[in-house]
Amino acid sequence: MYNDTLNGSTEKRSAELPDAVGPIVQLQEKLYVPVKEYPDFNFVGRIL
Repeated sequence: MYNDTLNGSTEKRSAELPDAVGPIVQLQEKLYVPVKEYPDFNFVGRIL
């Protein structure tokens, strides 16, 4: 794919990936964010 770009080809091809195996897993975790104690702190920027 990268070599085609160097050769002047602008054709885009989709990636050929194998089918997924197993259940879909979604990970999540809740965080306590003390906004009332620290109203001026950028928690979202620190977490991301």
